[in-house]
Formats: sequence, structure tokens, C-alpha cells
Amino acid sequence: MRIAVGCMMHESNTFTLPQTSMTDFDALWAEDIFLKCDGSKHPFGGIVDKLKESGVTLVPTFYGRAMISGTVEREAYETMKNAIINPIREAGPLDGVCLALHGSMFADGVEDPEGDLLAAVRELVGPAVPIVCALDMHATITESMTASANAFAAYRTAPHVDTYETGIRAAELLLSILDGGLEVVTECIRMPMLLCGEQSESDVSPMKELLQLIRETVSEHLNIMSADYLLGFPWADTPHHSVSVIVAGERRHRDDLRDAAELLADNFWQRRHQFQYSTPAYPLDQCLDIALEHPARPVLISDTGDNPTAGASENLTLVLNRLMERELEDALVAVIADAQALNTCEAEGVGAAVHLELGKLSPRPGALPLRAVAHVLALQTVTGVRTAVVTIRKITVIITEKRVPVYDPEFVKQLGLRLEDYKVVILKTGYISHEYQRLAALKLFALTPGDTNIDMTSIPYTRLPILMYPIDTSIRWQARTTC
Repeated sequence: MRIAVGCMMHESNTFTLPQTSMTDFDALWAEDIFLKCDGSKHPFGGIVDKLKESGVTLVPTFYGRAMISGTVEREAYETMKNAIINPIREAGPLDGVCLALHGSMFADGVEDPEGDLLAAVRELVGPAVPIVCALDMHATITESMTASANAFAAYRTAPHVDTYETGIRAAELLLSILDGGLEVVTECIRMPMLLCGEQSESDVSPMKELLQLIRETVSEHLNIMSADYLLGFPWADTPHHSVSVIVAGERRHRDDLRDAAELLADNFWQRRHQFQYSTPAYPLDQCLDIALEHPARPVLISDTGDNPTAGASENLTLVLNRLMERELEDALVAVIADAQALNTCEAEGVGAAVHLELGKLSPRPGALPLRAVAHVLALQTVTGVRTAVVTIRKITVIITEKRVPVYDPEFVKQLGLRLEDYKVVILKTGYISHEYQRLAALKLFALTPGDTNIDMTSIPYTRLPILMYPIDTSIRWQARTTC
């Protein structure tokens, strides 16, 4: 068997700037894409490993991934699309296609890139060749996606720790279709809901129980090959917003697939009021009050509005400014991304006192930087990122040359910093990773403004398809197949 494989993964935040260019992608072509599979724990690695284990011949296309950021430039999207479809066009007869996609990409002038790509692939391979995709849990499912691909497998954990396993599931789905000569379709129901990851961690109710229902549905119903919830990505202004359930199986069992999808959607919708923040969430000052009163350390506070792992610029200094106004000393801020400030620190060197214009004090266009005198404690390159550790009024601040996800406390440790030395640790993140949680005496969400504001009702949407929960809490809806 000959199966084409590839990867195009980007989660696009349309509220942040600048746009995402081709240079922002970790991109490989042709046989080089398999370099991303050696020891890889992301979905493309799972796809390739499973298919290789099964002895199929792999036809490589393109591999492209970028950190969550602004809308993808049109030229970059077209480059990636052509890098996938051209090898498929030139490959000759194929038995199947297996792709790793995110599902919430947004390109300039193309509001449904995954649907557009899959439609182009379907046109090339014809109706009989099965197409299966691995997706992020926060994919935004569209009609074009379900019309073009036969089946999908999505992450079932948040934070995402089953990415590799999801790739394996996608490959297994494709192999089952091919081995059985099956005609497989996906039934989809879209719910008018907006939901952020901070409200839907997989080990917290109600998501924990809903994911268990997904697993039971698949294991107990022979006619269902796969089922998943897709939660969408709220920090994009798109007409495709929804929370979705997808159920895949043979076309001849379509009635059973629809019944299962409706049951799963009804269960989700009936529990919509239960989706609260998975970590106690308060305005910033209240978080700081709670932290200072807590008897143990460290208290980890997530600056949720400036979360780079959801696409924010990571350069807001409003929290640091508030720490200074309140004269807090026993605090660490990780991190503020500002290349110019970092260059200033490097030019003056360790031990110097430097005058910085750091980041910006608010998310508003034209916002002023925070002006402060900083003392440079250390200059270091960590995981390929130039970094400075400074103190500003006895507050320790990590400054980086570019946006850095702080999922893993190892980044802080490599700078010679110990979290337990601080009463308050400010993390530019959304949900706090398991690695940080193990070190925390207490964890809190600060409801801060920014490009990743986790209050769905305050996001300035202009393109929602209809009124959605929780913007309209009185909305009435009934399950039906809609995509």
C-alpha cells in the first residue's frame, strides 16, 4: 500500500499582530519530513511510526508547524498547501492519505485553510481513496473538512499529553478502512458554544466525564469507529465558531452514527453551565491578595490575557507594573518578550544598571512601554533563546528575545532560579502545566486583559455565525447533524 503523509499545524489568533510568515514555520519538504519523527511525540510522529510498523510505503509531502501566533500570511498558506498537494498529484495511484492538521488555522483571505486543503486533496485523489486526519482538541470543524475527509482522530487531553497517541489512532483508523475495504463517513454536530481551554481541562469535571463518555461510546458500539469532541479556538474572529462532536463509521451505519452524535452532543450541551475555570480565577489584585495571605510558597499566578501558547504577544507589562505599584519584592515574572530590551541588557552586561523601555503597559494599540531601571543578574541562552534575568525594584524578571512557552519549569531552572525562593510567580500562560502544578503551593488564574482574554463575553467578535453561549446564556438549541 502507498499512503501519502504530511503535516500542516498552526493555531491562529486573529486578535494579535503581526501575521505569521513562512519563516515562522519549522518547515521540511519531501524525505526530510521524516527527520521530525525520530523520537517525536507529536501526532505526525505517531502517524509515521504506526504506518511504518504496518509495512506500508510512505509518500512524503510537507511538514510545517509554527507556534500559535497571528493570522497566517496568504503566501505562506499557499506555499504549504502546494507543498502537500503537488507531491500527491505527482505520486501516481495512492491507497490513502494521512495528515496531521491543527484544525484552527486562519489565513489571510482563507478563513478555513484545513477545509480548503482537504478539498484540494480530495479533488486530486478522487472519492474512493480514504483520507484521515489527526487534529488538535481545539480544532474548529467545518463542513468542508467533514465533506472532504473520511475520518478524524483528535487529542483527548488538555493540557495535551496524548499527541503522539492521537497520530497512532489516526493511522489505525486509515489502516482499518483500507484493510476492510470500508466506505467511511463522519457525522458532525456543531453546538453554538465558545469555550476556552482554561474551562475544559481533561482531568476536571465536566470534561473528564464527557471524555469518558466518548471512550465508552466507541468501545461499546461496534458500528462506531471513532468519536471525539472538538472544542474550537475562541481567540479567532471567524464565522465557523462552534464546539463540535464527530462520529465516524461505515456509511451503511449512518443512522447509528447520527444517533451517537446526537447523544454525545446532548450530553455536552446539557452540561454547558458546568464549564467553569479549572483553576480559581480572580481579578489581578484579588489574586495578589490571596497569594500574599497564603502560608506556603510558591503561589503561581497565570497572566491569562498574555498567554503566548494561545497566540498573545507575551510583552504586556501591566502585571509587572502592578507588582511595582504594590511594592512587592518576593516575586518572579516569567517571561516578558522584548528583543530591544534584551539587546540593551546584553550591551551593558551582567552587573550593569540599565534603563529599559520594556514591553507595553496595556493591550491597546499605541500603549506606552514600562520605563524602569533594571539590574542585570544573568545573560544566558536557554533552549536556543537569548535570555536575561534582571531585577526591577527587587522583582525578578526574565526577559527573552522572542515569545517563549513556559509550560515546563525546566526553562526557569536552567537560568539558575528556584521557584520556591519566591512567594509569587507570575507565568505568562493559560492553564498551568502538570509540571508546574507539582511545584505550586497554590495556583490561580488572573483575569487580565490581552489577546488571550479568557472571559469569552468580553472578546470583540464581529463574525460569529449566530449568538452563542455564554455570550447569550438564554440560547436554546437542539442536537442535529449540522456539518
